[in-house]
Amino acid sequence: GALNVACQGVGGGYRAELASNTLPAGTDADAIQEGIDMFKLAAKNCPDSKIVFGGYSQGSAVMLNAVPKLDAAILKLVVGGVFYGYTKNEQKDGQLPGFPSENLEVFCREDDGICDGNLVVTAGHFAYTSDGSIQEGAQFLVNRFAAAGSATN
Repeated sequence: GALNVACQGVGGGYRAELASNTLPAGTDADAIQEGIDMFKLAAKNCPDSKIVFGGYSQGSAVMLNAVPKLDAAILKLVVGGVFYGYTKNEQKDGQLPGFPSENLEVFCREDDGICDGNLVVTAGHFAYTSDGSIQEGAQFLVNRFAAAGSATN
C-alpha cells in the first residue's frame, strides 16, 4: 500500500574494506554489482514502487558506480538519493554523473577529511548522526517521494 516502506542494505559482495577505497571506483566490482542487484531486486519485487538510495562513505562510492549502470526502466523508478561523507565528492563536484542533481542531496561537512578527495578520516566523518544531517536527508527523500507522485506516471 501507499504507506508501506521497505529498506534494504547492500551486503553480500559489499564488504566495506578499507583497501577498496583506494581503487579507481572507490570500491570494488563485487560491491558495485551487489548495489546493482539490490536495485534490480526492488524493481522486480515492487515494480510500481518508487526507489530511493543512500550511501555513507564507501557506500556512496557503491551508489556512484551502481546507479549509472541501471537500465532505463529501473532508473525511472529511482526518485532520490542522499550521500553522507561522499568519498568522491571533490572529484565529482558533489554530483552523481547522469543522475538529476535536484534528486540528490550530498552531506559533506567542512571537517570531514573524506569529502575533499584525500580519504583522511577525521572526527567530522563520524558526526552525521549527531548534526541533524540524517533527519535532513530523510526529509529530502520524503520530499522526493512526494514530488515524484505515482511511480507509474
